[in-house]
Parts: sequence; C-alpha cells; structure tokens
Amino acid sequence: MNRKSGSVLVKGGRIEDPSSDLNGEVADILIENGIITKVGKELICPENVQVIELAGEYVSPGFIDIHTHVFDVEGLLGGYRLGLPADMIGVTQGVTTVIDAGTAGPSTMDLFRKESIEKSRTRIFSAMHYATDGLKDPPEADDPSKYDLQTGIDAYEKNKDIVVAIKARASNSCVGQLGITSIEAGKKLARAVGLPLLVHIGHMPPRIEEVADLMDKGDIITHAFHGKDNNLLDLEEGSIPGFTQKARDRGVVFDIGHGKDSFNLNTGKLAKELGFYPDTISTDLHTSSFHKPVKSLPETMSKFMALGYSLDEVVDKVTAKPAEYLSLKGLGKIAEGCTGDLTVFRIEKGDYTFTDANKNTVQGDSMIVPVYAVIAGSVEMDSNCEFRNLYRALGADPDYEGESEYMALLSLDYLEGRGVKMEGDRLPPFLNHLVAMMGRLRADEHLDGMDDLLDQMDPGALEITDGLMELFERWYPRPDAAERVLVAIHVQTAMGIGV
Repeated sequence: MNRKSGSVLVKGGRIEDPSSDLNGEVADILIENGIITKVGKELICPENVQVIELAGEYVSPGFIDIHTHVFDVEGLLGGYRLGLPADMIGVTQGVTTVIDAGTAGPSTMDLFRKESIEKSRTRIFSAMHYATDGLKDPPEADDPSKYDLQTGIDAYEKNKDIVVAIKARASNSCVGQLGITSIEAGKKLARAVGLPLLVHIGHMPPRIEEVADLMDKGDIITHAFHGKDNNLLDLEEGSIPGFTQKARDRGVVFDIGHGKDSFNLNTGKLAKELGFYPDTISTDLHTSSFHKPVKSLPETMSKFMALGYSLDEVVDKVTAKPAEYLSLKGLGKIAEGCTGDLTVFRIEKGDYTFTDANKNTVQGDSMIVPVYAVIAGSVEMDSNCEFRNLYRALGADPDYEGESEYMALLSLDYLEGRGVKMEGDRLPPFLNHLVAMMGRLRADEHLDGMDDLLDQMDPGALEITDGLMELFERWYPRPDAAERVLVAIHVQTAMGIGV
C-alpha cells in the first residue's frame, strides 16, 4: 500500500489505550513521518507539523474492524453487489483500518487491490477467501472444483503484504452438503501460509461442534453470538457447551461480526452473564447491513457499552486485540515507534435505543462519536470542518446518514477535481440540495418538467454534472432531467457562469 505519511501533534486529548501507562490521562501525541515519536505531557511542536488542539476528547489507537466487505466492484464482476466503499464505513466513521472478510478470493485479489485498496484512504487488509472466486457467486464452496490449495498459496505469496487471514463460511448456504469437508480445505490453506482461519458460522451443515473442534489457537470464529440454531452456547440451558469451552481454552478467538442476521442481543446478554466475552468487536458491514441494523463500528461499540462493557473493554476489542490476533504490526497501540494511526472521539450522553439483527433492543446512555481519523500521521477525517458542521444541521434521514454524508463528500471531492469549488455561501444550498435529491431518489420520487432547460445549460457545466450523476447511479435510480438541471445550476454558479 502506497500511503502518504504525515506529521501531526495531537494536543490535549485523553488517552484511551488500556495498554498505555498514560491511559485515562490528558497527554500529547507527536507523529512524524507516519510514526509515533513521542507521547507525553506538554510536548513542544516541531516546525512544519500540523497541530490538532483537543479539549479532553478521547484519543485511542486507530479503530480496526476485522469483518467488513469493501470489495466495491459492482459491474466489474457481473452481479457483485455486496461490498461497500471502504471510506464510507472507514475513515468517514473514524475507523482507520478494515479487513475485508473474504469478498475477494485468489482469482480476484489483483482486482481487489486495484479497485478497493489503492483507491481508498482507509487502510485495508484482506482475509482472503479460500474459494477461488471469493463471494462472486455463492454458494462459493459447495463443490471441490471451486477451491484449489495451490491457487490459494500462489495468491497469498503475491499478496502477502495485504492478506492477514484466510476466510471460510461454515454454513449450508455456502458449502452445501460438503459440510466440514469444505471448511477443512480452508484450514489447509491457512496452515500452508501460516495465517489464522477466520470462519463464519451459520446454519448446518456443518455442525457447530465440528467447526469448533477444527479451530486451533489464533483461529477466529466470527458471528459467535448469533441467535440461530447451531449455536456456540446452549440457549435453552443457558450454559457453555463443552466443545465451546475447549475451543476457548485452546486459544480460539471469538468475534462479533454483527451483520444483517448474525448478532442477537439475548445471546450477547447470556454470554456476558456466563463470562463468555467476545475477544473482538466487528461489524460485518455490507450493502444489506449498513443502514440497519449496524450503521458503523462506533455504534456497534456503543451497543456493547449498553450491554455493560466498559469503554476500556470495547476500545481494546477494536484496537490492541485485533492487531494482536491478525499480526498487524505497528497498529493497535499508542506508543513510540508504532504507526501513527489514531481515532479521536467523544462520548455523547443521551437516551439511545440499540437494535440487533433480530429486532431485539437494548437501551443505552452513551454513543461513541468520532471526531478525527488519523492514518500514518495524515488527518483523513475531521468532524469539525465546515462541511461536517453544515451537514449535521441539514436533518438528513438518520437511517441513511452515513451513506448520504459519504456521497456528499464524494461529490465535493469530484467537483474539486474538476476545478469546481463549492465553498462559502455556495456550500450550504448545494449540500441541502444533495440531501433532498438523495431522499427523492431513494423514494423514487420524480420532479416533472425542466427537460427544455437542459439545452440552456452551459455544456461544460452539464458535462461535469453528468459525471457527478454517475457517482449516484451506483446507489440510486438514474436521476431524471430535472435533477440534472438543478445540480447543473449549482455547478454553473460555482464556475461563475450566469444562469
């Protein structure tokens, strides 16, 4: 990954890193050329270093989400529509590192690198699927012809800088009647390349006992707290089965992997009562889980605080622990010599209702709200910028807030790249229009008329507008003529062309 390193001094933040001697204290962090060089009180800022002045906000190692789907290549691989843009669920949400959980397989790693990793500000690694085509065409591993050990080894050797685990999905919808035999093929690849096996669990076959028995120290079970049958816990007896306890005793790692249908609050509550805590907290964010019920890693962390976990515990499970289990060198800690990845956040108090994958709810009084995302010393998200302050005041649909915000940022970046700057008095009405337009497109509402105005638009402004509209076609129905005209008016105004 060719990433620009930066230098920044973060002053006056409250350190939130359970591994640090300064945990809970207000201190400064100096990052130079992408590396943390000093952590302490009242540090002096060197010349030509950006300064972020805080007022007691929390500063943690950069948040890490070990289960996402960010191979965002619809149209490049036929009907592929699972992955989200990494920056939509990464830096925009204060998350500095994400792991794509098996969307890409050996045959698609080159494309994943080119279209997702190299085009994203968020740091991305891969838990490469053992199935040759990854999740291109599920069921992806129900026939031995769909995976090959040597193909997997070759893909790893070519991409060992980004592959940190091998992914498998132990569910009948993925492996069919092959059951545990197919998952064993994934295990062989993981062992051949010396990486952890990251296994999704779901409905039989294979049986959960077979999956648990297959896992060794350092292997990871994701969706470990779902509400389905084939469960790691005995939900009727309210106990931990022997095979599950033995897996934990061997050092198997248990991950949340919330997803659309893979985390149940009742299971989570029982697990906490039994002292069977998750080792890592992750989202399984993809196109079907983003709006509801997951939304973001900070909201998922807040959900676990509502279940009674402390701030130290939830931060540890998205920083130091995933960095340890996936051998992410330099990440997960605030210490001299570590990579300069930081998440700055505040905790907003209120009355929050959190929902799981099965529409159960829990009440909480705290929400983790990201303020800055710093990657290798480069500030990649600043919630205090003019755009963020304006956007928060627009009243976008809360269910689609993350998507709308990302699309608005993408629009501003696109326009700036074409020499069109939406700033000053032009920015508020433009953002307001984008929010309203996305609401109309989502609801399939149309504005009549204005077709005749297209011919009156400046050709250059209309060309830029149509390029902008192509960005929205990834998510929404094709904007009609009226939407094109209204956006073109904003573009023309910013270009200094009379309307």
